[in-house]
Amino acid sequence: MKNFKKIKPLLIIGSLLLIVIACSTLTHTDGQDAYLNFPEKLTPVTPYDVDTSLERKLLHEQKFAEAQRLFEVLSWQMFISLNWPVNDKGEPKADITDAGKRIWEGWKESYEVFRVNGDKPHVWGSKADLPDELKGMKVKEGEEVLYRTSKFAEFKDERWKRGGKGRKPFIQPDDVDQAFTSPIWDQSGNVVRYEIRLNKPTVKYITDSVLYNFDGQIAFYKHGSKVAFPSGTVDQPGSIELKFAWKILVPGKDIFERYFAKKVIIPDPKNPDGREVTVGLVGMHIGTKTVSSPQWIWATFEQVDNVATDALQKIDGHYLKPSFYDPDCATCPVNLYPSSTPKKNQIQRIFPIPLATQNLNKQVQALLKQKKSFWQYYELIGTQWPTDPTSPAYPLNASVYKLPDAVANKSGGKPTPVFLTNMVMETYFQGGTNIDSTSNYNKYIANEPAYFQIEGSPHNDPANTNKMIFGTEGCVNCHSSASIAIGDTLIGGIKTAKFGPPRIGDFEWLLQRKAHFKTSASTISTSKK
Repeated sequence: MKNFKKIKPLLIIGSLLLIVIACSTLTHTDGQDAYLNFPEKLTPVTPYDVDTSLERKLLHEQKFAEAQRLFEVLSWQMFISLNWPVNDKGEPKADITDAGKRIWEGWKESYEVFRVNGDKPHVWGSKADLPDELKGMKVKEGEEVLYRTSKFAEFKDERWKRGGKGRKPFIQPDDVDQAFTSPIWDQSGNVVRYEIRLNKPTVKYITDSVLYNFDGQIAFYKHGSKVAFPSGTVDQPGSIELKFAWKILVPGKDIFERYFAKKVIIPDPKNPDGREVTVGLVGMHIGTKTVSSPQWIWATFEQVDNVATDALQKIDGHYLKPSFYDPDCATCPVNLYPSSTPKKNQIQRIFPIPLATQNLNKQVQALLKQKKSFWQYYELIGTQWPTDPTSPAYPLNASVYKLPDAVANKSGGKPTPVFLTNMVMETYFQGGTNIDSTSNYNKYIANEPAYFQIEGSPHNDPANTNKMIFGTEGCVNCHSSASIAIGDTLIGGIKTAKFGPPRIGDFEWLLQRKAHFKTSASTISTSKK
């Protein structure tokens, strides 16, 4: 007994050491260089670019996996910093679990920059506008309206349409479009809503260059100017664009504590002033232009319960179920526009999250779990970045299309990974089900003719452009196609923008998709006959 009393303190000390070691292994991988692990302390301070010297060294040594980790650590740092609560002055609060607005909630929504009447955006920091569609709503001070069921709204006509996979042009008459395709619904039958936010350097550049309306874009082009958004450094932010996907949280079905949740007003056909709901964040894109990455860095995050859960995990006596997948319907077609009533999407991930990315996620999630933060229930899906920023984009209208370069380097910069999609933002780009329809994105699984992925969908090189390849979509290749207005014409008596070739919009689709003429109702064309 006496010996036990002597040994007992040693056992306690040993147990404590084991706990410390266990906690350490949750956040770091032994034997790795420090830069491969996420910093041990959560902080609202983030770098805005990777260490370019280290990046160049790693690329010179052909250490692409290690270089990938640099960009993924940066992605998590930005995610945490952007979602850190701030006070009324925009200053970070002490802890990530503190209540408060997030810094991006003070940024401009895209409709505030690209106004329907083509007017100049209001000054930074001014009270947020309501979109024109909702001007009649009576919204109280401090209430937020979440109305968009589309990443790109206002698909009013065909003046700038590009076909999707198969390049069959399509018309979208209202604001119910996801990423060039269609909306999605969760397993409760509620449509997902989207939000786009731009930081101050982005808005300043658009405003100073008068790119917020088509008139300004045409003048900008005729002056010989080139779109060039500001590039960030380690210490200073460049252009940042954020895209968010939100689902309505249903009491008794959804576990609110697993989401970044907030109350918003959504349009309701039965109530002209809308109705209040609680929404939870299910997806987030971060796009930022930096010195290291003139083709931008593209990171995308999801809530962990989106498409897969542990079938044995119970919370409050209920099994955890995916938000966008029914595990009890193994034969349901996946990644298609739903035909059910009510509408429910069956979404399946075609590209698995890389194991290295999963391991980094575990590191960060462990830190967030220690804080008991709901951010522990989010995961990085991947980050795209250019491995060779000086590499030019694959030529347009080539006589011969070399594969895989015509697809893999469509954007220039030799990006990696080639494909990257968010399940709740690019659902229909996934493919996954082969059906007889040729409409939109429902024809093929992930294997498809190469011309689906090549700029301009060329058919002139049958040996290559019609060859079957694997392809979904990637942020950088998609955004590289962006253009701006370079002239105008009359279509049906309506003044309509004429757009330049792809690749002159500096990877920013909003210039083409969201702008309007200053006098939107004008029927006067300025183009010479």
